[in-house]
Amino acid sequence: MKHYVDGIVAFMQKAGQATPEKLTIPSEQDRTLRAKLILEEAFELINKGLGIGVANFGHFLKPDDFNYVITGEADPVESLDGASDLFWTGVGGVAIIFGADLEPVLDEVDRSNQSKF
Repeated sequence: MKHYVDGIVAFMQKAGQATPEKLTIPSEQDRTLRAKLILEEAFELINKGLGIGVANFGHFLKPDDFNYVITGEADPVESLDGASDLFWTGVGGVAIIFGADLEPVLDEVDRSNQSKF
């Protein structure tokens, strides 16, 4: 797993994103970017991967349909708990329902992301 985390750190550094080496509270800008990226990837998985449209009152939603507003302080414990849940349900759970071997998929995603720089 460390190999993948190292790849994420390298990508984020190349993209000019913060990668602190100790537990810290991220800036509002970094928190907002992460929220946007999470929703963007979640909608890609839901729409394109699972073939499901998410609608509200007949309007199909996209990540750009939302406003991102800082409403409180960041909580590292709650954030890591939520991110871990996303990993289990999103990454692990989706790989399992498709019967996929996750490691080669993660290798390809890492290769593709790194090739952007």
